[in-house]
Amino acid sequence: QEREAQAREAARLKAEAEEKARLEEEQRKAEALAQQEREAQAKEAARLKAEAEEKARLEEEQRKAEALAQQEREAQAREAARLKAEAEEKARLEEEQRKAEALAQQEREAQAKEAARLKAEAEEKARLEEEQRKAEALAQQEREAQAKEAARLKAEAEEKARLEEEQRKAEALAREAQKLANLDAETANSIKELSESQTDVIDKLTEKVAVKQKDLDALKEENDLSEKGIYVAPRPFKSVSKENAEIASLKDDLDKVIKEQKVKIEELETTYASRKRKVRDKNDVLNIAYAEAIEELKAKQIRTIKAKADLEASLETIKIATEEERKRRIKRAAYDNQQDRFNKDKAALERIVKFTEPSPTVLTEEDFDFGQKQSNNIKIVKNISHAENGYYMVIAVHSSEAKRDEFLKKVVSTGRKDVNFFFDVVTNKYYIYYQKFDGIRQAQSLLQTKGSEPYNKEMSIVKIEN
Repeated sequence: QEREAQAREAARLKAEAEEKARLEEEQRKAEALAQQEREAQAKEAARLKAEAEEKARLEEEQRKAEALAQQEREAQAREAARLKAEAEEKARLEEEQRKAEALAQQEREAQAKEAARLKAEAEEKARLEEEQRKAEALAQQEREAQAKEAARLKAEAEEKARLEEEQRKAEALAREAQKLANLDAETANSIKELSESQTDVIDKLTEKVAVKQKDLDALKEENDLSEKGIYVAPRPFKSVSKENAEIASLKDDLDKVIKEQKVKIEELETTYASRKRKVRDKNDVLNIAYAEAIEELKAKQIRTIKAKADLEASLETIKIATEEERKRRIKRAAYDNQQDRFNKDKAALERIVKFTEPSPTVLTEEDFDFGQKQSNNIKIVKNISHAENGYYMVIAVHSSEAKRDEFLKKVVSTGRKDVNFFFDVVTNKYYIYYQKFDGIRQAQSLLQTKGSEPYNKEMSIVKIEN
């Protein structure tokens, strides 16, 4: 049984080996057939491709031939059209020349008429201008005569007013002298001296106020004319501190007069009260003189105090107004200085762009002085004259004109001629740029793709907000 089993196992293994060999042979034959099939398909594909390429070549040659024939036909048509156009143009030019000659003749005739008309108009204009000149000369003579007459009348009026004022003062002094005549000499002299001192100080202080007002008026006129573009020569220097010290001294003198008036009034009231107790006669001449002197001194003291207050108020008003006019002048001067700077800077930039030659060598980042280091954040500047709001691609910041110009020349020498700059009066620095955007996104996009140009190394965004 064991031998039979071994025999059966051997027969099974042999059958399996034979089957495996048969299958492998069939697979080899199938692969060979597949390879032959692939080779046949490749040959067929190559044949078809060659046929297609030949067909395409023939079609392309035919298309080119047809295109050449079409071009030839079009060229012939264009040539025919050109010859026709030339003939028509020649006929048109000949017709235009004929018409032009006729028009030229008409034009010459019209010009002759126009010349005659212009000559007549010029002669008429000259005649009218001569008449106008004579009329203006007469009018000027009339104005000068009127001005002289007005000046004469004004001088007469001022002289009349001066005489009337002198007469009024003389009459007032006479009345005062009459009142003081009844007092004793010492009292009369002290009151007289006090009155003269009061008048003298008030007159001097009034003159100082008038001078201050005159200076204010002149300063205002200078500012007004300057704003209209009319140049006014600067006024000579005046020591304001000295003038103010003199005014302060006069105010002290006026305070002293007021104090002396008060003391004198108290003295007279004491004397008057003592005398009234001794002499009860209401018609007593000396008592009446004391009473009148006291009332007159009190009235003068009130006038002095009011005059002092009025003059101080005038001085304060003039001081405020003068300060405003000085601010106007400073503001105007600052504007003029900025305008002058802008004009100068603009001229310098134009010269650099116009006369800077291309660099003979390739410049690198090390060749450029970028000035002040810029932050990666967007810098905001305000109140920039002659510059619009927006985002500026700043490539350098300098505080000196020399370094600014040196940087500009190097940028221009690389071929970039649209470089520009603006000036910030707050930091006293020049911001050099060559591009501006209205929106932040455009500016940031350029900053990210600024390229490899050597002058772009320190590029940053500066926003102007005026």
